[in-house]
Amino acid sequence: MVVYITQVIAKRGPLAIILACTLVAALAALAFFLVVLPALGGAWGANAAPDLAVLGSLRLLGTGEQGTYWVARNQGGDVCYWYELGGSSTMGGVCTTPERFNAEGVGARTSDAPNGVTIESYLLPDRAVPGHSAQYVVELPGVIIIDPGTPSFSQIKIPASTGNPLAIHTLGPL
Repeated sequence: MVVYITQVIAKRGPLAIILACTLVAALAALAFFLVVLPALGGAWGANAAPDLAVLGSLRLLGTGEQGTYWVARNQGGDVCYWYELGGSSTMGGVCTTPERFNAEGVGARTSDAPNGVTIESYLLPDRAVPGHSAQYVVELPGVIIIDPGTPSFSQIKIPASTGNPLAIHTLGPL
């Protein structure tokens, strides 16, 4: 069977070979993210492993000045936040319960050591209404970047359209 398929592709020329190789690579990547990575505990820890198995829940939030951001749900219903630092291949992600996400959002810090960049960012629930602050900048609607000068373990209050303000606690050093 494989020999026959190879002969058919070879007769079609170089473009068919390139398309076939691209298809095989895409299928291998899909299998890796849906089967292998969750079985190994995930790229972002055991809490994030099931996230990759939920098809259709991953949403691109957008690309801002500091990076690209996504949100998804895992099999347990947790809110998962992923980001990739702009200009590098450094990625990070974290999951939290819906209750905790609604109270304080979800944040993560990552570092691209070769380029000397460390980013602490938070995904906020829809009810958050971040304004201008010396402690953070709004990267995208629903995504803030903590100012590097903000001390570790600081509490930042973010106004909300309903309920109590969000109480974000900045992370400790990497």
